[in-house]
Amino acid sequence: MRLRNVICLSLIAIWALISFGCSHNKPIEPVQEGLILPTKSITIYNLLDLPAWLLYPKDGNAAVGIAMDSDAKKQNPKDTALKFAEMSFALNHGSFSTDKEEVIQYSEMEADNAAIPDFKIKIIPDPQYLEQNQYQLTSIAETSFDGYKLYLMSTDDVKANEDIIRTSAGKTPEWCLSQSTKTDDDFVYVVGAGEDSSFINAWKKAQENALYKIAQFRLLNVMSTIRKTEDPTEKEKIIDQVMSNIDASFAQNWLYSKTNDGKSSYNVFIMLKAKKLK
Repeated sequence: MRLRNVICLSLIAIWALISFGCSHNKPIEPVQEGLILPTKSITIYNLLDLPAWLLYPKDGNAAVGIAMDSDAKKQNPKDTALKFAEMSFALNHGSFSTDKEEVIQYSEMEADNAAIPDFKIKIIPDPQYLEQNQYQLTSIAETSFDGYKLYLMSTDDVKANEDIIRTSAGKTPEWCLSQSTKTDDDFVYVVGAGEDSSFINAWKKAQENALYKIAQFRLLNVMSTIRKTEDPTEKEKIIDQVMSNIDASFAQNWLYSKTNDGKSSYNVFIMLKAKKLK
């Protein structure tokens, strides 16, 4: 009986020693205080008070020049904005290039079954508009917001509409939401959209997307003519004709800004109008 007690005591001592040693070497998990909830992204849509001349440009040779106000230490913002406006003019009055073989192949497909193609389009700015302010662009109005300087520049002596319009995502016009292409007897109207953390880049994207839609509209408009033309050289001439002389101008603009988790971004919508080719 005594031997059994000794054995039991020995086993208990060994178990206690093992347990103490294991707990002594086992890492201790920190105590979690409170409840950790999943984070949710928060987007804040900002209000912008902008002049009417920025949103509703007058007909004629007008463009918006944009520069960062922080660049004032390096260069006059107006000079930077002038270069921006010159490039904008050059793009609107430039030309397109595309893969003619791809266009011809598409024209030969069954019209009812062919999906709208994503043509490879390159926008070529008119070099004349980039030659040292050859067209004498002058600043006729200016405004600023969020660290950007904006100038209305034109070759014409026009009066800018300085009325203030408040923009926001909730007031976005239908033409921005649908982005549909429309026509009248003389013009085609297209809408391009751009979004970026940089307002300058968002504007560039919107203009380039609108110009791409002009090229696409023109190509689709001559598909039946290309299909009916047998001479390959004549087919290419048709394509060259519609790809030249863009001759577009700004019809309407819209923009708003938003902040997502502390990071700002801009949405820009640009409606361009271009003459319909007869």
